[in-house]
Amino acid sequence: MLYKSTRDHQYYNFESIFMKGISKEGGLFIPESIPIINSTEFIEYKNYNFQELCYNIFKKYTDSEFINNEDLKKIIENSFSRFKSEEITPIKKLSNDFYILELFHGPTNSFKDIALQFIGNLYEYLLIKNKQHLNIICATSGDTGSAAIYALKNKSNIKCIVLHPDNKISNIQRKQMVTVNDKNIYNLALTGTFDDCQNIVKQILKEQDDLDTVNSINWCRVLIQITYYFYAYFRICNGEFVNFAVPTGNFGDILAGYYAKKMGLPIDKLIISTNKNDILYRFYNTGIYEPKECIKTISPAMDITISSNFERLIYHLLEDKNDLSKLMKELEINGRFIVNENLLEEMKKDFLCEFSTDKDIKEIIKMVYNMYNYICDPHTAVGVSSMIKTKVKYNYNCKTVCLATANPGKFPETILEAVPKIDDSFIPLNLILLLSKNEKYEKVTKENAINIIKSIIKK
Repeated sequence: MLYKSTRDHQYYNFESIFMKGISKEGGLFIPESIPIINSTEFIEYKNYNFQELCYNIFKKYTDSEFINNEDLKKIIENSFSRFKSEEITPIKKLSNDFYILELFHGPTNSFKDIALQFIGNLYEYLLIKNKQHLNIICATSGDTGSAAIYALKNKSNIKCIVLHPDNKISNIQRKQMVTVNDKNIYNLALTGTFDDCQNIVKQILKEQDDLDTVNSINWCRVLIQITYYFYAYFRICNGEFVNFAVPTGNFGDILAGYYAKKMGLPIDKLIISTNKNDILYRFYNTGIYEPKECIKTISPAMDITISSNFERLIYHLLEDKNDLSKLMKELEINGRFIVNENLLEEMKKDFLCEFSTDKDIKEIIKMVYNMYNYICDPHTAVGVSSMIKTKVKYNYNCKTVCLATANPGKFPETILEAVPKIDDSFIPLNLILLLSKNEKYEKVTKENAINIIKSIIKK
């Protein structure tokens, strides 16, 4: 399997795109073709556990020259050995047509652990094999940073720099990052938004050759996340179609569902679920992609106004692939781009879209608890809210799976405000213990962040 960038015509092998998150032109890497699961494989996949599914799907996008089968199996087993559930991503049935896919049983209680535990181990494997060292940089809107840190800490041949927007994530999300004292971890709190953090990462990736990213713009993040769409489907369906409602910020998680569908998984609709930072909802209804000022919400990991992975979807939908660079240039110069009606109609074949206010989120948390005795975090609640709104609007009758992206214990203030009758026993012990730990981080501004990052790399 070869890869290409959304903004140039070169081809790359998997190792080169894994070790460099974006191309020199700023494009994102995508597979040259999407492998189709044939009927025989589909039957075999039904009986696989999560690790076996991950192994077989990953092999579809790589080859034995990149990694041999035994080494790949060892990396997968090691990557999921620290998860609290043997199923890795257990699925909970709340009603006959409503399911919750729990993605938060990893070390940092977030869905980001699923891909990043694997990526951390794959980095280590390649660096030892090639006798190399690597600097990693990532921007986080809440969960990616801690998942990256817990995947990369203590690795002697890797340095990791994490930028988070100061005072714009939950206290527990922040504590998970800044209480890690390992020498190879550098935490930077940026006086700005997540979009500022992400723009700095993109800019420095284009300037520095000895640097990679574990943000969802890294293709391997999307690739590993394809696994749990197949896993969920085989646990609840037998040939019929299913919908997935996905809380969406940077569009990586739901993009994995898009690839799963194109591989042959019987998905009817992927429900794009956004909070008040609703650029995707506005695009879905108008064809205009126009970032606006970031709004702070109670679902902070989704407080993103530029959904970077959306570029990959637009590329797939465009008839003339050269138009992608033109659209990105238009966004850079004019602050927006507009697509034609044909592209929008193509998108609507696979996607529905809704947004939720903070009030909606609190009401959903309360409703789900009262009806099903289940506590969902504020991001998962966005997905449930969108599921309900689209079901009313489009009257579909297939099963719907909502992706639960974080443990509710990471957002205790919001949960207790929405459901005051419960106590704080839903907060996992590992998160409670964080609150008394010492912190280590540096505050930076948009103006000095790049120079500070370069000095860290130089050291």
